[in-house]
Amino acid sequence: RQAQLLLDNPTAALAPNGTSLSELATPAVLPDFQRRAANLRLSTNSSLGGAIGGGANLTVDSNVAIVGDAGAAVSLLSTNSVIVDGVIDAPGGDISIQVGEQSGLFLPARKIWLGPDARLSVDSVALVDTFNPLGLRLGQVLPGGRISIRAEEGSLVGADGALLSADGG
Repeated sequence: RQAQLLLDNPTAALAPNGTSLSELATPAVLPDFQRRAANLRLSTNSSLGGAIGGGANLTVDSNVAIVGDAGAAVSLLSTNSVIVDGVIDAPGGDISIQVGEQSGLFLPARKIWLGPDARLSVDSVALVDTFNPLGLRLGQVLPGGRISIRAEEGSLVGADGALLSADGG
């Protein structure tokens, strides 16, 4: 989560030059409604594998969770294989998984594996402004996002139990 400085001193405008920022503001995690999503892109290096199908796999293991803020984009790219058996959660955002380099060749060793514990979710999310001075419940609802899975030169294998969810919308 991103921490930002919140100006919580009402007399900050009257503070003399040279006043320490720590006297005027405190670090805080902004509420979902005010926070901008940070995007994440993970990729493998193709320089070792070349066109023969070698190279490193990109793995999200069963004990791993990648959790983005509302509207975040998470991209996993590999020239060899992507193995997902953990959680990728980007509410109202995008999840993209791609294998290959669009060479036009089918290379059976290149795969996208979705294991039995894989959970890819871009479900809709409500962002409520909890700091409304009138006490009104204002905000917005981000619709369900997008999941894109592209095996350019290989195949997609999904185990029984793998879940892709884009509810809401």
